[in-house]
Amino acid sequence: MLGIELKAIATEEAVDNFSVDIVAEDSKTGEHVLIENQLEASDHKHLGQVLTYLAGIRAKTVVWIARSFQDAHRSAVRWLNEHTDDDFAFFAVRLRVVRIGDSPFAPVFEVAEQPNDWDITLRSKTAAAESELTRLRRRFWNRYLERQPGVFAPSRHSNVWVRVLSDGEVVLSMYVGSKTSGMFLRGRFGADSENLAPFMSRHAEALEQALGPNQSTGRGHYYSTSVDIAVRQESRWDELIDWMEAQRQRYVEVFRAIEAMETDRAP
Repeated sequence: MLGIELKAIATEEAVDNFSVDIVAEDSKTGEHVLIENQLEASDHKHLGQVLTYLAGIRAKTVVWIARSFQDAHRSAVRWLNEHTDDDFAFFAVRLRVVRIGDSPFAPVFEVAEQPNDWDITLRSKTAAAESELTRLRRRFWNRYLERQPGVFAPSRHSNVWVRVLSDGEVVLSMYVGSKTSGMFLRGRFGADSENLAPFMSRHAEALEQALGPNQSTGRGHYYSTSVDIAVRQESRWDELIDWMEAQRQRYVEVFRAIEAMETDRAP
Protein backbone atom coordinates (compact mmCIF):
# COMPACT_ATOMS: atom_id res chain seq x y z
CA MET A 1 0.00 0.00 0.00
CA LEU A 2 2.76 2.46 0.96
CA GLY A 3 5.52 0.71 -0.94
CA ILE A 4 7.53 0.10 2.23
CA GLU A 5 8.54 -3.32 3.50
CA LEU A 6 8.13 -3.13 7.28
CA LYS A 7 9.25 -5.28 10.18
CA ALA A 8 7.70 -4.68 13.62
CA ILE A 9 10.34 -4.15 16.29
CA ALA A 10 8.25 -2.93 19.26
CA THR A 11 4.66 -2.49 20.40
CA GLU A 12 3.31 -0.18 23.10
CA GLU A 13 6.67 1.60 23.24
CA ALA A 14 6.67 4.14 26.09
CA VAL A 15 7.18 7.80 25.15
CA ASP A 16 6.66 10.26 28.02
CA ASN A 17 3.21 9.41 29.41
CA PHE A 18 1.97 7.68 26.26
CA SER A 19 2.64 4.44 24.38
CA VAL A 20 3.33 4.13 20.66
CA ASP A 21 1.14 1.42 19.14
CA ILE A 22 3.80 0.01 16.80
CA VAL A 23 7.40 0.90 16.02
CA ALA A 24 8.52 -0.76 12.80
CA GLU A 25 11.69 -0.76 10.73
CA ASP A 26 11.96 -0.14 7.01
CA SER A 27 13.66 -3.35 5.86
CA LYS A 28 15.42 -1.54 3.01
CA THR A 29 16.75 1.58 4.76
CA GLY A 30 16.74 0.55 8.43
CA GLU A 31 14.83 3.71 9.39
CA HIS A 32 12.17 3.64 12.11
CA VAL A 33 8.51 3.93 11.14
CA LEU A 34 5.91 5.02 13.70
CA ILE A 35 2.41 3.52 13.36
CA GLU A 36 -0.50 4.94 15.37
CA ASN A 37 -3.76 2.98 15.26
CA GLN A 38 -7.05 4.71 16.01
CA LEU A 39 -10.25 2.68 15.74
CA GLU A 40 -12.49 5.74 15.64
CA ALA A 41 -12.48 9.03 13.74
CA SER A 42 -9.33 11.15 13.93
CA ASP A 43 -9.06 13.62 16.81
CA HIS A 44 -6.73 16.31 18.13
CA LYS A 45 -5.47 14.06 20.93
CA HIS A 46 -4.01 11.49 18.54
CA LEU A 47 -2.54 14.18 16.31
CA GLY A 48 -0.72 15.58 19.34
CA GLN A 49 0.43 12.11 20.38
CA VAL A 50 1.82 11.44 16.92
CA LEU A 51 3.96 14.58 17.11
CA THR A 52 5.13 13.66 20.62
CA TYR A 53 6.08 10.16 19.48
CA LEU A 54 7.95 11.52 16.49
CA ALA A 55 10.57 13.16 18.68
CA GLY A 56 10.74 10.35 21.23
CA ILE A 57 11.16 7.52 18.71
CA ARG A 58 13.32 9.51 16.27
CA ALA A 59 11.24 8.21 13.39
CA LYS A 60 11.11 9.91 10.01
CA THR A 61 8.02 8.13 8.70
CA VAL A 62 4.64 8.29 10.45
CA VAL A 63 1.56 6.25 9.56
CA TRP A 64 -1.63 7.40 11.30
CA ILE A 65 -4.50 4.94 10.84
CA ALA A 66 -8.09 5.93 11.67
CA ARG A 67 -11.64 5.02 10.68
CA SER A 68 -12.04 8.46 9.09
CA PHE A 69 -10.17 11.77 9.01
CA GLN A 70 -11.55 15.20 9.72
CA ASP A 71 -10.64 17.81 7.11
CA ALA A 72 -8.56 19.67 9.71
CA HIS A 73 -6.46 16.59 10.41
CA ARG A 74 -5.93 15.82 6.73
CA SER A 75 -4.82 19.42 6.30
CA ALA A 76 -2.41 19.04 9.22
CA VAL A 77 -0.84 15.92 7.69
CA ARG A 78 -0.62 17.68 4.32
CA TRP A 79 1.03 20.70 5.97
CA LEU A 80 3.61 18.47 7.67
CA ASN A 81 4.49 16.84 4.35
CA GLU A 82 4.85 20.23 2.66
CA HIS A 83 6.85 22.00 5.39
CA THR A 84 9.24 19.36 6.75
CA ASP A 85 12.46 18.08 5.18
CA ASP A 86 12.19 15.57 2.35
CA ASP A 87 13.51 12.87 4.72
CA PHE A 88 10.19 12.97 6.60
CA ALA A 89 6.97 11.33 5.39
CA PHE A 90 3.50 11.51 6.98
CA PHE A 91 0.59 9.27 6.00
CA ALA A 92 -3.09 9.40 6.91
CA VAL A 93 -4.65 5.99 6.24
CA ARG A 94 -8.37 5.20 6.46
CA LEU A 95 -9.42 1.79 7.76
CA ARG A 96 -12.60 0.10 6.50
CA VAL A 97 -13.93 -3.38 7.12
CA VAL A 98 -15.60 -5.21 4.24
CA ARG A 99 -17.26 -8.54 3.73
CA ILE A 100 -18.00 -10.26 0.43
CA GLY A 101 -20.77 -12.82 0.65
CA ASP A 102 -20.17 -15.24 3.49
CA SER A 103 -16.42 -14.63 3.61
CA PRO A 104 -14.82 -13.39 6.87
CA PHE A 105 -14.64 -9.66 7.49
CA ALA A 106 -11.44 -8.17 6.07
CA PRO A 107 -9.69 -4.83 6.63
CA VAL A 108 -9.21 -2.41 3.73
CA PHE A 109 -6.68 0.42 4.00
CA GLU A 110 -6.98 3.58 1.89
CA VAL A 111 -4.33 6.29 1.80
CA ALA A 112 -5.98 9.65 2.48
CA GLU A 113 -2.80 11.76 2.60
CA GLN A 114 0.80 11.09 1.64
CA PRO A 115 3.84 13.14 0.57
CA ASN A 116 3.86 14.64 -2.92
CA ASP A 117 5.85 12.56 -5.43
CA TRP A 118 6.04 9.79 -2.85
CA ASP A 119 6.63 7.08 -5.48
CA ILE A 120 9.63 8.94 -6.87
CA THR A 121 11.02 9.65 -3.40
CA LEU A 122 10.56 6.03 -2.36
CA ARG A 123 12.34 4.67 -5.42
CA SER A 124 15.22 7.09 -4.90
CA LYS A 125 15.62 6.28 -1.19
CA THR A 126 15.31 2.55 -1.77
CA ALA A 127 17.84 2.52 -4.60
CA ALA A 128 20.37 4.51 -2.57
CA ALA A 129 19.91 2.36 0.54
CA GLU A 130 20.05 -0.89 -1.41
CA SER A 131 23.16 0.20 -3.25
CA GLU A 132 24.99 1.06 -0.03
CA LEU A 133 23.79 -2.00 1.87
CA THR A 134 24.53 -4.31 -1.05
CA ARG A 135 28.14 -3.11 -1.20
CA LEU A 136 28.57 -3.43 2.55
CA ARG A 137 27.03 -6.90 2.70
CA ARG A 138 29.18 -8.18 -0.15
CA ARG A 139 32.31 -6.83 1.52
CA PHE A 140 31.29 -8.26 4.89
CA TRP A 141 30.65 -11.78 3.56
CA ASN A 142 33.87 -11.64 1.55
CA ARG A 143 35.71 -10.67 4.72
CA TYR A 144 34.04 -13.61 6.51
CA LEU A 145 35.19 -15.99 3.77
CA GLU A 146 38.73 -14.62 3.94
CA ARG A 147 38.83 -15.68 7.58
CA GLN A 148 36.69 -18.81 7.24
CA PRO A 149 37.11 -20.13 3.66
CA GLY A 150 34.44 -22.39 2.21
CA VAL A 151 31.84 -21.95 4.95
CA PHE A 152 29.21 -20.73 2.46
CA ALA A 153 28.89 -19.40 -1.10
CA PRO A 154 29.79 -15.72 -1.70
CA SER A 155 26.77 -13.43 -1.33
CA ARG A 156 25.72 -9.79 -1.68
CA HIS A 157 22.45 -10.35 0.19
CA SER A 158 21.67 -9.88 3.87
CA ASN A 159 21.47 -13.66 4.36
CA VAL A 160 23.67 -16.65 3.61
CA TRP A 161 22.57 -20.24 4.12
CA VAL A 162 24.53 -23.10 5.64
CA ARG A 163 23.37 -26.72 5.65
CA VAL A 164 23.20 -28.27 9.08
CA LEU A 165 21.67 -31.57 7.92
CA SER A 166 23.33 -33.51 5.12
CA ASP A 167 20.04 -33.81 3.20
CA GLY A 168 19.65 -30.03 3.22
CA GLU A 169 16.19 -30.13 4.81
CA VAL A 170 17.33 -27.84 7.65
CA VAL A 171 19.53 -24.82 6.99
CA LEU A 172 21.06 -22.14 9.16
CA SER A 173 20.19 -18.68 7.85
CA MET A 174 22.89 -16.18 8.85
CA TYR A 175 22.16 -12.49 8.32
CA VAL A 176 23.71 -9.05 8.72
CA GLY A 177 21.22 -6.24 9.13
CA SER A 178 21.00 -2.50 9.51
CA LYS A 179 20.42 -2.82 13.27
CA THR A 180 21.32 -6.34 14.36
CA SER A 181 22.93 -9.48 12.98
CA GLY A 182 22.39 -13.12 13.81
CA MET A 183 21.05 -16.44 12.61
CA PHE A 184 18.14 -18.85 12.85
CA LEU A 185 17.12 -22.30 11.67
CA ARG A 186 14.65 -22.80 8.85
CA GLY A 187 13.72 -25.26 6.13
CA ARG A 188 15.44 -25.45 2.77
CA PHE A 189 14.64 -22.74 0.26
CA GLY A 190 11.22 -23.19 -1.32
CA ALA A 191 9.95 -25.61 1.33
CA ASP A 192 7.23 -24.92 3.87
CA SER A 193 9.24 -24.35 7.04
CA GLU A 194 6.20 -25.24 9.15
CA ASN A 195 6.87 -28.84 8.11
CA LEU A 196 9.93 -28.73 10.37
CA ALA A 197 7.80 -28.44 13.50
CA PRO A 198 7.61 -32.22 14.20
CA PHE A 199 11.37 -32.60 13.71
CA MET A 200 12.11 -29.65 16.00
CA SER A 201 9.70 -30.94 18.61
CA ARG A 202 11.25 -34.41 18.52
CA HIS A 203 14.73 -32.99 19.17
CA ALA A 204 13.72 -30.08 21.42
CA GLU A 205 15.67 -31.36 24.43
CA ALA A 206 18.97 -31.63 22.55
CA LEU A 207 18.43 -28.32 20.77
CA GLU A 208 17.53 -26.40 23.91
CA GLN A 209 20.46 -27.87 25.80
CA ALA A 210 22.86 -26.68 23.09
CA LEU A 211 21.16 -23.50 21.86
CA GLY A 212 18.86 -22.39 24.66
CA PRO A 213 15.06 -21.97 24.49
CA ASN A 214 13.41 -21.48 21.12
CA GLN A 215 12.51 -17.78 21.19
CA SER A 216 12.00 -17.27 17.45
CA THR A 217 8.85 -15.36 16.54
CA GLY A 218 9.07 -15.58 12.75
CA ARG A 219 6.91 -18.13 10.94
CA GLY A 220 8.95 -21.26 10.34
CA HIS A 221 12.00 -19.83 12.14
CA TYR A 222 13.58 -21.75 15.00
CA TYR A 223 16.23 -21.13 17.66
CA SER A 224 17.28 -17.65 16.61
CA THR A 225 20.12 -15.70 18.16
CA SER A 226 21.30 -12.17 17.45
CA VAL A 227 23.76 -9.51 18.50
CA ASP A 228 23.52 -5.70 18.38
CA ILE A 229 26.15 -5.19 15.69
CA ALA A 230 25.06 -3.72 12.35
CA VAL A 231 26.64 -4.21 8.95
CA ARG A 232 27.51 -0.49 8.83
CA GLN A 233 29.77 -0.87 11.90
CA GLU A 234 32.83 -1.86 9.88
CA SER A 235 35.18 -1.40 12.82
CA ARG A 236 33.38 -4.31 14.53
CA TRP A 237 33.26 -6.70 11.57
CA ASP A 238 35.97 -9.00 12.91
CA GLU A 239 34.22 -9.10 16.28
CA LEU A 240 30.96 -9.96 14.52
CA ILE A 241 32.61 -12.65 12.39
CA ASP A 242 34.16 -14.24 15.49
CA TRP A 243 30.75 -14.28 17.20
CA MET A 244 28.92 -15.62 14.15
CA GLU A 245 31.46 -18.36 13.54
CA ALA A 246 31.30 -19.50 17.17
CA GLN A 247 27.50 -19.60 16.96
CA ARG A 248 27.55 -21.38 13.60
CA GLN A 249 29.74 -24.11 15.02
CA ARG A 250 27.31 -24.62 17.91
CA TYR A 251 24.46 -25.21 15.47
CA VAL A 252 26.55 -27.51 13.28
CA GLU A 253 27.72 -29.59 16.24
CA VAL A 254 24.27 -30.16 17.71
CA PHE A 255 22.88 -31.20 14.33
CA ARG A 256 25.83 -33.50 13.77
CA ALA A 257 24.88 -35.21 17.03
CA ILE A 258 21.18 -35.28 16.07
CA GLU A 259 21.98 -36.79 12.68
CA ALA A 260 24.12 -39.48 14.30
CA MET A 261 21.28 -40.24 16.71
CA GLU A 262 18.79 -40.53 13.83
CA THR A 263 21.16 -42.88 11.99
CA ASP A 264 21.58 -45.12 15.04
CA ARG A 265 17.80 -45.39 15.43
CA ALA A 266 17.21 -46.28 11.79
CA PRO A 267 16.32 -49.97 11.23
